[in-house]
Amino acid sequence: NVTLPVLNNILIRCQGKKVHFSATNLELAVNYSMEAEVVNEGAVTVPAKLFSGYVNLLKDDQLECVVVEGLTLAMNSAGSKTKIKCISADEYPTISALDEELSIELASEGLPEAIQQVSFAASPMNTRPVLAGVYVQVEGAQLTLVATAGWGAAAGLAAAGAGAAAGAGAGLTGAAAGAALGATMAPSQ
Repeated sequence: NVTLPVLNNILIRCQGKKVHFSATNLELAVNYSMEAEVVNEGAVTVPAKLFSGYVNLLKDDQLECVVVEGLTLAMNSAGSKTKIKCISADEYPTISALDEELSIELASEGLPEAIQQVSFAASPMNTRPVLAGVYVQVEGAQLTLVATAGWGAAAGLAAAGAGAAAGAGAGLTGAAAGAALGATMAPSQ
């Protein structure tokens, strides 16, 4: 991201007995936490590509991370050592907490297939942004995905968890796209 370089980074926050990882592009955010032995609490942002590339090369389960010399992350494992320049965590945008009323739990079974069934139909061009996304609707235990590029449409279904809000829908293509397709089939058992 040229206008806001910190969005190319992952926010790493050590607090209590956990390490929290966060990433966002201001439209979508991902948060992940894991148990860790935290000696000093704090936060820093590290370039995502460098960090993930280095971590993927590690063969060891143990990784020690220490912020040294201001904003440099020193990472040490049994087989390697490296240092990565970071950006202050203060520059990272605030990621809002999830609204429990609008959240759903999804079983991973069937979801990749449903996404694959529809994602090809979303417009690859940003000239008409309303067509560049996938409409998502939750109705009871059914998750409906719909995408269109203006010349055709595709729909996919997956099972939603028990916490799904009835009639909840979101997306860039509008509720009319789902209704026009008549995508009301029940998920396979």
